[in-house]
Amino acid sequence: MEEIPDLNIFMMCSSLNKDALTYLPKGYYVRSMREDELDIWASMPFDDEETAKEYRSFMMEFFKTVYGGKEKLFFTNTLFVCDEQDRPVATCLLWKAYDKFQTIHWFKVLKSHEGKGIGRALLSIIMREVPNNEYPVYLHTQPGSYRAIKLYSISDSTY
Repeated sequence: MEEIPDLNIFMMCSSLNKDALTYLPKGYYVRSMREDELDIWASMPFDDEETAKEYRSFMMEFFKTVYGGKEKLFFTNTLFVCDEQDRPVATCLLWKAYDKFQTIHWFKVLKSHEGKGIGRALLSIIMREVPNNEYPVYLHTQPGSYRAIKLYSISDSTY
């Protein structure tokens, strides 16, 4: 099978489509990330522990470079979906990039929780919070993330 190249895809949501919004399934809830959970956040984008360890220094440097000086805002805006035992199973961050435009950062549902509607519900929670005058909202992904692309493109690219 031919591998999909690791290219960049930038998607834009120009307005909220209320028909695409959903709610978290029973047994899950959302909360802001706590400061002592930075290691959990840094490992979430990776599907295995070894890869997470390999990229830990990159994630910490990214955190310092992009969110440094605005750590309190980062922790408040970074959401975790947690299970009944308060274990994070998904994350997403709405961030005003360069203090100019809204972006979705670090959207991830752990593989063990995919297919349960958590991702769509988390994106719904984030998008409900964006004031109408703050659209469009931008998101960066890769071609290999076909499940994510399908989720992001619900209803003609307006979430």
